[in-house]
Amino acid sequence: MDITMNYQNYNKSIVLIYGIKLDGWPVGLPFLAPSHMHTIIEVHILRDALKTGACQWKKLT
Repeated sequence: MDITMNYQNYNKSIVLIYGIKLDGWPVGLPFLAPSHMHTIIEVHILRDALKTGACQWKKLT
């Protein structure tokens, strides 16, 4: 299944339709596509959270 991420309509387009959510988005980091983040440091923080599993997709129950 191919799902395109939609940051602007995340709740409606991802959470409600697919029943999944990103859990553990880094505190203080704006919820934006990495290409729209303001600094490379923000991109690295998100990358590290995803690599370590601190931020991951979870199925809603």
